Formats: sequence, structure tokens, C-alpha cells
Amino acid sequence: MSQVIACLLFGAIGFAFKKFEIPSTPFILGFILGPLAEVNYRRGMMRTNGSFLPFLQSPISLVFLLIAVAVILLSVTKPLRAKKQYHYCWR
Repeated sequence: MSQVIACLLFGAIGFAFKKFEIPSTPFILGFILGPLAEVNYRRGMMRTNGSFLPFLQSPISLVFLLIAVAVILLSVTKPLRAKKQYHYCWR
């Protein structure tokens, strides 16, 4: 019976994603990679005694953090820029 409930639950989630046009790929990636990232983040924090500074001192981790910040900023500002261009186009 638990398999039937799981099937219905994931079917309802899939239906809601289709209905509200939510992309499923980021959800699946987050669902799979989230626990792994959390465990490794906790391991890194325990190794550095709770200090975040070593994450910024390593060149590789600094590059990845900067890329993440750039992606977040671009994804936030892109709709705002598109909205501005749309308004100017009709005036």
C-alpha cells in the first residue's frame, strides 16, 4: 500500500508541476544533490571549526561562489530588464 501512496503522491506533484508550468529539472537536481551538498558543507564547517573564511581563501571555491552569485544576480535582473524594455517599446 505504501508504494501506491508514493505513486499517487509523485503523480500529484508531477501534475502540479505541469499545471503551474514549473520546470522539473531543478527540482530533481535539488532533490538528489541537496542532501549530498548539505553533508559536505557540514563536514567542511566542522573541519574549519565553524569559520567560513577558508571557503573564501581557496581560489577554486572562490570562483565557484562568484559564479553562483553571478547566476543568481543575472536570473533576478533578467526579468526586470525585459520588463523595462517591454514598457519602453510601447511608449
